[in-house]
Amino acid sequence: MALRTLGFHLGRFQGIYRQLQTPSCGLPVFGVRGLPVVGVGRCKSSGPVQVSHLDHLVLTVKSVPDTCTFYSSVLGMEVITFKGDRKALCFGQQKLNLHQVGQEFEPKALRPTSGSADLCLITDHPPGCCSYTPKGVWC
Repeated sequence: MALRTLGFHLGRFQGIYRQLQTPSCGLPVFGVRGLPVVGVGRCKSSGPVQVSHLDHLVLTVKSVPDTCTFYSSVLGMEVITFKGDRKALCFGQQKLNLHQVGQEFEPKALRPTSGSADLCLITDHPPGCCSYTPKGVWC
């Protein structure tokens, strides 16, 4: 039901999506059922920390088994077990680590809640070399 509803709502905006030609990073847009998908390539980045790529995404969920069942049966993702009994979902070159709310692994979000997501980004800077201040990031 959620997928059908999402598809319906996105379908209403297909005219807007078709107007997009090229995102700001200059990569080509390829339409999939009227929706834009950015091609594989490199985007320019600027700032004190240069992000190389996404390592993985962490989803905090109510039930790891139910989440694995949904993502594998509906979306075809592969369920893997790593570091003991931890679970992750894999597709392409991406990995979604799963944390069950109340049973999170370190490192974890400051206030993990069901439905939240955390990004693990790979940078050229070693851990701890930069600090965040109210005026920005300093390296």
